[in-house]
Amino acid sequence: MADGTDRQGVRPVPLAAVLVTAAGFAVALTCVYRAMRDVMIENGGYCASGGPYQINPDQVCGDGQTALLIGGVVAGLVVAFFLVVASGWYADDVSGVGPLLWAALFGALGFNFLQLGIDPPENMDGAVGWIVCGVLFWFMALGGLVVAGIGIGGYLVRAGGEKPPSMFEAPLVRAKVPFVRSTLGDPAYGSADPSAPAEETSAPQRVLAAWLWLAVLVVGSAIGVVIGMMVADSVL
Repeated sequence: MADGTDRQGVRPVPLAAVLVTAAGFAVALTCVYRAMRDVMIENGGYCASGGPYQINPDQVCGDGQTALLIGGVVAGLVVAFFLVVASGWYADDVSGVGPLLWAALFGALGFNFLQLGIDPPENMDGAVGWIVCGVLFWFMALGGLVVAGIGIGGYLVRAGGEKPPSMFEAPLVRAKVPFVRSTLGDPAYGSADPSAPAEETSAPQRVLAAWLWLAVLVVGSAIGVVIGMMVADSVL
């Protein structure tokens, strides 16, 4: 990098951002999952409220269902964006986070369709449409999972090899100007020699940093699922 720092080692602040945003996305996804499941079981898969039309009492949306669905979707989109940004902040070449979140979303909602389609609620005679939706959702999740596996797997493999070039690397061609150490009072006092090579992080450190990122992503998601379940239990 131009400032002589290396973004391939363990960086606590971006790692903490990954933990928080991973947990936040998991909370939002869990809320959407639980609200959708509640609508499918209690309302047959759809509900409505308000407007000039008379609505069947069995199809009226509950306040908790509406809050979790709308709030979860909006919050999930926002937090997903920041999770991708936080991962890129942690390491230049990490990729596959977006497709992984895509796979998590459609995988979780597809499970609802399949599980309740195979074993429908008591108030439903059949749910073939749910099974079809579940299969389609899982195919969509599989596509994201493949792309995520390629991206994240490549990041973990590259961490053990030679450090990949960064778009922020200093130019290879420089003017050969002798560096003179500045003195106190000089505006450039304390600056480093621009011609000095940047410190490189060793391969073991990069491997540790990469796997630590993945572990934090998993732990944050697990924490978020637990919190999301607690939130859904208190609202529904």
